[in-house]
Amino acid sequence: MNYLLAVSLPLLIFAFGTAASIATTKALRDWSVATSDIRVGAGDPLAVAPRPVVYTHR
Repeated sequence: MNYLLAVSLPLLIFAFGTAASIATTKALRDWSVATSDIRVGAGDPLAVAPRPVVYTHR
């Protein structure tokens, strides 16, 4: 029983931590997109995101 607790408890903590981290990231991203949409006035998140710089080799 002690071994089972020693193995399952860290896994449980890790699982809850990962789920909370994913939920926090998603909430922050949704909030960021929503506020940037209000500021820019466009529903397109690509209008806010910086354009990628593409280097061409000649």
